[in-house]
Amino acid sequence: MVKSNQIRKVVIAISILSILSLVAAASVQRPGFYMEYGAIKAGTFETPTIFVKATKTKDRYDQIDLREDGKLAYSVKVSGRCPESWRLGSGLLDVRGIDKSQQVAYPVNPDHRTIGQDHGNEWEVFSFHLPLLYPQDGPPINLCNAELNRNNEADRKRMLQEGFNLVLDKAYRASLSIFCDDNKKVGFGDPSKQFIAETTLPLKIRCLPVVTTKGPPPRQGKPLDIDPPITSVEVTPDPVATQGKCPVYVNFRGKITAGEKSQYTTFNTKYRFLGDHDYASDWLPVSITRGQPRTVNGRRFIQSSDTPRGLKMPGGKQNVPIFHGWMLLEVMLPDGTTRSEKALFTVDCNEKPLR
Repeated sequence: MVKSNQIRKVVIAISILSILSLVAAASVQRPGFYMEYGAIKAGTFETPTIFVKATKTKDRYDQIDLREDGKLAYSVKVSGRCPESWRLGSGLLDVRGIDKSQQVAYPVNPDHRTIGQDHGNEWEVFSFHLPLLYPQDGPPINLCNAELNRNNEADRKRMLQEGFNLVLDKAYRASLSIFCDDNKKVGFGDPSKQFIAETTLPLKIRCLPVVTTKGPPPRQGKPLDIDPPITSVEVTPDPVATQGKCPVYVNFRGKITAGEKSQYTTFNTKYRFLGDHDYASDWLPVSITRGQPRTVNGRRFIQSSDTPRGLKMPGGKQNVPIFHGWMLLEVMLPDGTTRSEKALFTVDCNEKPLR
C-alpha cells in the first residue's frame, strides 16, 4: 500500500512538471508584439530637437525655428510574433501629439510570422521621420515662455542670454498595430487579428539665446576680438569619379577648422555627413583644437541598383547609367549647425573595357 502511494505521488509530480513545462513553453511563444524607443546600440541615435526663438521682443519666445526640412527623426525597437501558422499581414505606426497624430506604414514580410531574429525574441530597429508635431506637454513656444515665468528676473535674463533646453520624456504616444492573417481561413469571415504595442517618444526643445540687434552706443575701448568656434567646414570625395564593378565604397575626407582666436581651447562637438537621396550618417563626437584643422572621414556604399538600368545593346551587356551624387559635412554649434558646400561625385558601375 505504501509503495502504491509513493508511485502515485511520483506520477502526479511528473504530470505537474509536464503541465508547467507546457505552460512555460506556451508563454515563451505566446503571440504578441512589443515596442521600445531607441536603437539596439546605445549612442547611435539622437533625441530629436525643436528649436524656438524670439523675433519680436527680447523677453519672450514667439517662433519655431525649422531646421533642414523640419522633420523629427526617430528609431524604435520592435519584436514579437503572430499565432502559430499565422503570417504577418500589415503594420501601422501612429504617433500622437497634443492636437493631432501622424501615421507611418510599418513594413512587414508576409512570408514570416515574427518580427526580429530568433523567432521574434530579439529586437528589430525601425527608423522613421515625423513632420513637426506639438508634444503632449503643449506647444513648444508656450513651454519656453512658461519656463521663463517660473524664474525670477535675474534668472530670466540669464536664460534669455544663454538659452536653455527642455527635455520631455513622454512627448508623444506611439502605438504600433500589427495585423496577422490566418491563411487557412482566407475568405471565411475576418481572417485577421490585430495586436497593439505602445511606447512613448522623447523630445528636446532648444529655447535659443535671444539675439539683440540694437544695443547701446559703442564705448571707447578695445573691441572683443574672437573667432567663432568653427571658421570653416570642407569635404572632398576620394576619388571624385569611380568606375568599375559595383558595389563600391566612396570615401569622403572632411576638414573642420577652428579659429585662431576661438574662445574655446578645445571645442567638443559632433559631425555627420549628409547626401542626396536622404542619406544621413550618425552624429559622431569630435574635438577641435583652437587654430588647428581636424580631419574626419566618412564613406558611402553605392551599388548598381541605386541607378535605373539602361538599354541593352544586341549581343552586349546591359548598360548602367552613371550615378551622380553629392555629400556635405555638417557640424554642431552651441546654437545650431554649420555646413560645408556640396561635394559632387560620380560612380560608373560599368566595368572598364579590356584593352
